[in-house]
Amino acid sequence: MEALDLTDVTVVANDTGGGLVLASLGDPGLDTSRIARLVLTNCDSYEHFPPGSFAQIVKLCRLSSRVGGGIVRLLATEPGQSFFLKAVSKHPPSHERQREIFGAFATSRAARRDAVMVTASLDPALTLRAAPAIKAFDRPVTLTWGTEDKLFPLDHARRLRDAFPHAALIEIPDCSAFVMIDAPAKLAEAIRNG
Repeated sequence: MEALDLTDVTVVANDTGGGLVLASLGDPGLDTSRIARLVLTNCDSYEHFPPGSFAQIVKLCRLSSRVGGGIVRLLATEPGQSFFLKAVSKHPPSHERQREIFGAFATSRAARRDAVMVTASLDPALTLRAAPAIKAFDRPVTLTWGTEDKLFPLDHARRLRDAFPHAALIEIPDCSAFVMIDAPAKLAEAIRNG
């Protein structure tokens, strides 16, 4: 934001990206003055960074970047995409859209390397240490949450809503973790009007 001289920024984050945003709030060196508001969809938080079902993948990425890269490449295959999307969406996108979403993991060693590096760094200590910063965050926060998510249940959103001083929770039915896939128009409306 600083390099682009952006101000009055709405930060939108989902899944691990939401956990990274929350973890960043716990960094005392972070300048949040350019952030006007946050919009978080179903995401990691507190002790759920990563969610339990992905903890083994984090361990494998820490164990070996080569093994982690193989896992990421496997997730980029059609069966891997199907497996992943069943965990995060109720209404998976078309095969063409799936190729757009996962393509870099199949074709780019750098993308796989970066994904493994980020995955290996996931640690609930990072999001737990952000708890005081969450309570002190004085700008609006909109939590736009898919109500049928098993990875990040609605209770996680309620906990965040209760912790942020200026938070609103918008529940989106018939959606899982990837609200942007399951209900893109409803998410866009929440971002615009949140």
